[in-house]
Amino acid sequence: MPCSGEGMMRKDPEAIAQWSEGLVSECAERQWMIISNLWPSLKPGGFLIYSTCTFNRLENEEMVSRIIEELGAESVAVDVDPEWGIAPGISTPHHCYRFMPDRLKGEGLFVAVVRKEGEWKPFSPDTPARHQKAKGKGKSGRTQIPKEASGWIDSLWAEKVTLYAENDRISAFPAAHMDLLGKLKGEIDVIHEGIPLATVKGRDLIPSQPLALSPLLSQSAFPTADISRDEALAYLSGDAVTLPDDTPCGFVLLRYSGRPLGFVKKPRTPLQ
Repeated sequence: MPCSGEGMMRKDPEAIAQWSEGLVSECAERQWMIISNLWPSLKPGGFLIYSTCTFNRLENEEMVSRIIEELGAESVAVDVDPEWGIAPGISTPHHCYRFMPDRLKGEGLFVAVVRKEGEWKPFSPDTPARHQKAKGKGKSGRTQIPKEASGWIDSLWAEKVTLYAENDRISAFPAAHMDLLGKLKGEIDVIHEGIPLATVKGRDLIPSQPLALSPLLSQSAFPTADISRDEALAYLSGDAVTLPDDTPCGFVLLRYSGRPLGFVKKPRTPLQ
């Protein structure tokens, strides 16, 4: 949590120079703004670990009291071994922990744990995924992976990733963590995961830009075209690039100085 940094004064002269009572008050208000804004995103029964690197009670014990009194949080005790030298909070009934540099190695630190009221419900394999709840919305998911997409993966990675399809997108994800991905998707809205390989558009399979830059891409999956620096800058600026006449039709991987830039598609002429 951003704080007045009193715990850093021993090793940082700037922390001493910038300190003032006004800074302490300003930091306390900023801390409260952050906590009160993020509190709704914490699930019922969830835990919040509050920590600063300062000593004053306004940013420490009094902030914990405010969280408990105004947000309805519960103070949580932490099992602390007396030999660690961690001090309790000052003039507070709540469970607070002070790491004081005169009692242990390190700089000043304050920690407290609070729990949001309510019952936390752990993930169950029977819990339907969020995208399944929105049944009927958008395009239906695909269950088969085009063989063409499988051929785009380098043999070194073929057994380490799993290809899967959702709606019109085909992606690759580490095989060892597919179960975890399924659990996460059952609990939260996953915006991005793995490497997007392609988008299905009618009968076409369009390779993605992330694939062009990924080590997963097989070097023999697409024809390549090496371009000049000026052509590379034009391509990266969104301008069209003219390919050599002998470039095969279809999707081509552009390269500059041996490094991949992205895909372009060379259309077939009417005579081809």
